[in-house]
Amino acid sequence: MNEQRHHRRIPVNIPADIYLGQNPRAIPAEVKNISLGGAFIEASRVIEVGCEVRVEIRFDEIILLQGKVISENELDAKFPELEKQASVVKWAEGGNPNSFGVEFAQLDDQKQAFLLKLIRYYDLLMKAGVRF
Repeated sequence: MNEQRHHRRIPVNIPADIYLGQNPRAIPAEVKNISLGGAFIEASRVIEVGCEVRVEIRFDEIILLQGKVISENELDAKFPELEKQASVVKWAEGGNPNSFGVEFAQLDDQKQAFLLKLIRYYDLLMKAGVRF
């Protein structure tokens, strides 16, 4: 059973930087939706499927998350139908080749707590009627 199937994706608009491998040069990006298992991101340039990336998210604090860029087919396989719709629709809208899914890896307790805080915040905004 894939644990990630239990993580609901939350729509967000969060500035981020993407780092490829050990390259110190940041690629500006925006996280469009997020869960404990991964995120859907729009970057300022194309990032190849399979690339190991670090995603720097700035929300109340700055945190660096390890991840791997996954294809639309992998996204389909890893997330259930309701979650896929949020991600795949964004992937298809406008056919933006700079959009991609990231599967998070090696989340320690601090990173999980950070993601939970971020997800709770945006979930409360959605419940208050804010749309992203």
